[in-house]
Amino acid sequence: MGMNTMRVKMIGTFEMSYNGKTIAYNDFHSSKITELLVYLFKKPFDQISNHELSEIMFKDASQDPLNALKALVYRVRVLLKEFGDEPFIISSKGYYYWNESIPVEIDLDEFEHYIQLAKKDEEINYEYYEKAVALYKGRLLPMIANTLWVKLENTYLESKVLQAMLALMIKYYEEESIEEFKEMSRKILELDVYNEKAHYYIMKQYIRENNIELARKNYKNLETLFRKDLGIDPNISLKELLHQSQQQENERRLEAIQSTFHQFKSKQAFECSAEEFRQLCEIEKRRAQRETSHYHIVDIIVKDENTKNNEALGVNLKKAIMDNLREYDCVLQYDQNKFMVLIDCEWDHLKQVIDRIKSHYYEHNGHEGKIYFQGMNIKEYKH
Repeated sequence: MGMNTMRVKMIGTFEMSYNGKTIAYNDFHSSKITELLVYLFKKPFDQISNHELSEIMFKDASQDPLNALKALVYRVRVLLKEFGDEPFIISSKGYYYWNESIPVEIDLDEFEHYIQLAKKDEEINYEYYEKAVALYKGRLLPMIANTLWVKLENTYLESKVLQAMLALMIKYYEEESIEEFKEMSRKILELDVYNEKAHYYIMKQYIRENNIELARKNYKNLETLFRKDLGIDPNISLKELLHQSQQQENERRLEAIQSTFHQFKSKQAFECSAEEFRQLCEIEKRRAQRETSHYHIVDIIVKDENTKNNEALGVNLKKAIMDNLREYDCVLQYDQNKFMVLIDCEWDHLKQVIDRIKSHYYEHNGHEGKIYFQGMNIKEYKH
């Protein structure tokens, strides 16, 4: 960049740099001066009549727009004299325009240039996205943000910077660049707190770190925000992600329980809670949908019409069950005399297992009580 180039920042601020000197909005505090300079910078070599420019600058705001414009141009010229004696604004035959011998470079144009370069080929050039994001310092020209063309330009700017930020965030996630990922996700949510794609990857990162609780909290906060501000729920994909991760967590936890139990080498079956039994059944059902499985669920009950002592009957049946199943078969006692068993064996062999349990029970308890059973394939399981 040569010393004779006017460098202008409009993203998040207003600032002019020329010949080693900088003038910022805070140095003059005038929205009208800013608006006129921006108009000249955006159309540097277009000649515009005094009447047209006065209508643009002072529409419905001055009884004498032409004189108001002359006064404003004078103030701008005085301000620009801090850069030197060059004639920055040319006035000729009823027209104002920027001096074409003084090039103007604007950060907004540079931003757009980087966005275009990033998408030039089929593959994304992330280096240019990083340069574009580095230029973004906030909303466009905040001191004149209510001007119509600034509003429109800012909407475009925010959509493009979000596009770049999201692409970079996903890249950082895939590369497991944790700090860069967190910083980019923070920037995205500062710009658009409702951005569901950003929340999706934030939750994925929590899940990757085995922090399901933070992922759940993130979703709950987002759900509350959406319902309060927008009257809708977040995209279903976020809830499905949370549900899937919870299932995977349950699967890992229960498989760890199974593994620990197998290592223990108990001579008895594995007794579990109702929730553990349900989750183990769901795990094996999903596994059966992917590969061949011989798991069955068996309901075993002992009854005796001549006694109401179901507790004693249940104790005896439980011993028969626990002693005649393998250490990796799972048993749930859901009532005094009622049991469910998750067992890995083919249907033809299942009858032999039940007969063995019956024989053990009757051998030790005579014919006190009668055993009933009903079995089903794991694929038929419904909670």
